[in-house]
Amino acid sequence: MQKKENRFLSLFVIIFGIVGIGMLIGGGFLLTGALHLSSVGIRTDGSVTQIVRQTSSSSNGGSSMTFHPVVAFVTASGQQESFESSSGSSISYYSVGDKVTVLYDPAHPDNASIDSWTELWLAPTIVLFMGSVFFLVGIGFFIFIARKRATNEWLEKNGTPIEAKFTRAGLNTSVTYNGKSPYVIYAQWLNPADNKMYEFKSDDLGYDPTEFIPQGKPISVLIDPKDPAKYRVDISFLPQEGN
Repeated sequence: MQKKENRFLSLFVIIFGIVGIGMLIGGGFLLTGALHLSSVGIRTDGSVTQIVRQTSSSSNGGSSMTFHPVVAFVTASGQQESFESSSGSSISYYSVGDKVTVLYDPAHPDNASIDSWTELWLAPTIVLFMGSVFFLVGIGFFIFIARKRATNEWLEKNGTPIEAKFTRAGLNTSVTYNGKSPYVIYAQWLNPADNKMYEFKSDDLGYDPTEFIPQGKPISVLIDPKDPAKYRVDISFLPQEGN
């Protein structure tokens, strides 16, 4: 289970990292476009000529509808242009005939937008925010895996072995793999140095190990003598899991 867990976490990190980087790149392009249009754009009057309805499927099997206004305007050179807003909403905030302010690129009049914060900045803000969340979650799990691996390696070299009392085996309901929660071993140890009771939890197991733990047999645990909260439960005596 430990190998499966590591593979799962590594895959999780990779997916979140790739999605996060992709969204950050996409958000960067959107932000660059908005910054360019806001710096070189020319403002003019426009008129809503049509409301386009777009239907998309939702994850629960249903569907949702968004409304996108189509805006027509005339450039400073007298050229007729129109565009469909890329920003849609579940409620149509515009009606045919509404007057709006348009911001367009004089070098490329087809690059135009309704001059509002929502139309210019909402999309890059959302994409960059979501990209940052995915990227930071991926980085957070990468740091977690790296620190856990470093701690285990340190304990293998410098940890103090102690014998803890097996108390029970139970499900680790805080995580699931393929819809199932793994098993873990719990053991307790009374530290004679401070007369405090410590509970240790093993790495995840793909099966119930209870029948493979002899009654009365202590569980070996490697601890940091300066901080028993840093430990590793030895489960090498248990049967290996099949792939």
